[in-house]
Amino acid sequence: MQVEVSKMVLEENLQAMQGDVSSMEAKMKQLENHMNTVYLALGKKRELIENGVLEKGGLLRPSDVNEDFDTEHFNAHDMRKLEVFDLASDKARIVTEHPSESYVINGQQLRIKDRKLFWSISKFLIIVTD
Repeated sequence: MQVEVSKMVLEENLQAMQGDVSSMEAKMKQLENHMNTVYLALGKKRELIENGVLEKGGLLRPSDVNEDFDTEHFNAHDMRKLEVFDLASDKARIVTEHPSESYVINGQQLRIKDRKLFWSISKFLIIVTD
């Protein structure tokens, strides 16, 4: 009888631990996805200013990234899957800081050569298409 009770207690403990492991694995997956999420805003300068992504410049000052932007105007991407994407313009330029050796722009495409280096400064990528 004592052995049977001990066996039941051990089985309950094992089930509880398996539940904890499953919960921790789900949390780790969620954190990993969050760590690999990057944000892209692509558009005409006027649109980006209207959406609050860029601040309007003046005569002596070009437009700059709005430090208080709302992420709703960005598209979320998984940096592990974002390697090449269309810029929709030959005049596209990157506004945010990303090491120049980590990417190449060929015509209307941006290709990320070194993902970790490219996203090392910022998880946000703002591209003006005009």
